[in-house]
Amino acid sequence: MQIISKNPIISFLTRILFVAFISSIIWIFTIYYYYEYNIANDIKQEIEREKIKFQEAIIAYNISKENNEKIDMLKNELHQNDVEFFRLYDSDKNLILDIENLDDKKIVEIENYPLFKDNLYYRLIKKDQDIYLFFQSKVLLEEKYFYLLMFFPLDEKSVQLIDQDIQYTILVVIITVILIVISTLPLVVMQYKKLINSKNELLEANLSILLSLGNAIAKRDSDTNEHNYRVAYYSIKIAEALHLPKKQIQSLIKGAFLHDIGKIAISDNILLKPSKLTIEEFNIMKTHVNHGVDIIENISWLENAKDVILYHHEKVNGEGYPLRVKDNEIPLNAKIFAVADVFDALSSKRPYKKAFSIDESFHIIKKDINKHFDEKIVTTFELIYRQSYADIHAKNSKELKDIFYKIFKMYF
Repeated sequence: MQIISKNPIISFLTRILFVAFISSIIWIFTIYYYYEYNIANDIKQEIEREKIKFQEAIIAYNISKENNEKIDMLKNELHQNDVEFFRLYDSDKNLILDIENLDDKKIVEIENYPLFKDNLYYRLIKKDQDIYLFFQSKVLLEEKYFYLLMFFPLDEKSVQLIDQDIQYTILVVIITVILIVISTLPLVVMQYKKLINSKNELLEANLSILLSLGNAIAKRDSDTNEHNYRVAYYSIKIAEALHLPKKQIQSLIKGAFLHDIGKIAISDNILLKPSKLTIEEFNIMKTHVNHGVDIIENISWLENAKDVILYHHEKVNGEGYPLRVKDNEIPLNAKIFAVADVFDALSSKRPYKKAFSIDESFHIIKKDINKHFDEKIVTTFELIYRQSYADIHAKNSKELKDIFYKIFKMYF
């Protein structure tokens, strides 16, 4: 049997965030390419207008020979249209016309751009508050191919067209995202409600398994199921006073309820023997710890209960069992549970003994500091044991179960 403890709500939200992330990436690329496509069209139209504007002037210039007058006319026309850089190469890539109104820094920057491409090449360059367009294009003049290079500022109308494309793209994306959210929201809400129900069902199932296993061994051991509720409650209160993390308290709760589950494997003539056990019988009884670990081994949800099950009979002086470890070799959860378990055993009535008072019970524990119990845990328990006892004293099984269920939901 395998119980999945993964929170379905967290899993659902993780999937939603992942889908949202992927969708955002797709939209970013969509916006980018849409933006690039529209800007490219605007720029190409601007380039075509510039090429047509100067085509007659270029043709009027006698390319085959020097003509200073016509060069001056072309320079004047380019200057009037704010063209700062103009070059014309023949099909063999020989420079036949070079008109520049740029400083050296701008010329060096343009010289680094690729030349003599058969396809249109262009770049937008921002200088101060102005936007410039540099392009290189292969043009057909008088049935001959030439390479034309130009660098000039975009006019206000062209810049406005680019801005309009950007604003329109952003608006389309915002509207589309809003529509997607509105259309999918009912489905998300419905799925979320289903997951809430699934989480509650899983919680109920896990709680039922935990209580059933713990109470089964309590009944077989001539104990009461209230014992498991009480030791779990005392353990939780100590853990909270120590400010332990939620995950560790979860492990402690499971271990507290299942600490003696291995007693299922102990025969009745030993487990239920009314008189004192012999050495051989006690050695067999000790094996319930290892049996308990074996029982939960293949139940992944209960795997973290092992610390309490395996180590709750160890003592800080190393005289416990089964591993005879001591001090920091004993897991903290097991140390906490040992105090809670002995305190409840002392302060509760059993068939073979009367209940000690809570102060007597705590005094017995305190005398065993640094022998059986960890000093820090006993000192912490000293601050809360009276209130903790008052919270659950004289509560019946149903009342204890209700208290425990509320705590269980807090930590799971």
